Amino acid sequence: MNKNLRLAALLLAGLATSSLAAITTTPTGTNDPSDFPLTTSNLLLSTVSSGGAPLDWSGDLTLLNDGSLGTTGVSTTYVNGINADTTITFTFDTVSNPNGYNITGIQSYAGWETDAGGRSNQGYAIGLTFVDNTTATLLDKTSWANSDPVDFWTRVVIANSSGNGALDNGSGVVATGVKAITFFGFDEATPKGPVGYREFQIEGTVVPEPAALGLLVGLGGLALRARRRR
Repeated sequence: MNKNLRLAALLLAGLATSSLAAITTTPTGTNDPSDFPLTTSNLLLSTVSSGGAPLDWSGDLTLLNDGSLGTTGVSTTYVNGINADTTITFTFDTVSNPNGYNITGIQSYAGWETDAGGRSNQGYAIGLTFVDNTTATLLDKTSWANSDPVDFWTRVVIANSSGNGALDNGSGVVATGVKAITFFGFDEATPKGPVGYREFQIEGTVVPEPAALGLLVGLGGLALRARRRR
């Protein structure tokens, strides 16, 4: 099948129903945050809100998706301490894009400059809300053990298990028709207290309107006919 037609078929499936794909999670750690350059492409703009237990330290929700990991020191100015009973929800613009979004990758970052009781030990669950207001669990509660010796900075990448996702070209769709993503069930630091989260990055594309999809299918058909004439 022509590449354009394959793409159109995938998009049509996204319009027809909300869906989930099998995912893989990849944790990594470092003591040098420059090892974690933030992605700059395919990022979904969203508003962020919290529920349950309040945030510790900075208390500034906007830091969780501002495109920066903040400073490398122990200052709490750039760090949000997320407690076990806290929920963090990223809501996308479905006024402009009522069909929702194809999610292609999720990355979370935690960091501290000293081995301060597991402040970079990540662990959480992820729930999705679709444009038809149904919900689903993308990731059951998962904890990612830190290395020994402990890394001060950690990253978790969630991507389509086909191997295409957040760290390449974003072509592997994790879920489609999504309007909000909620992180909940956070791990606490060892022995207790919040983990210091720096950034959440969500990659994806807009699910197109039916008219745009029809145009794409038409272009795919023209390309296929042109190929056959050669």
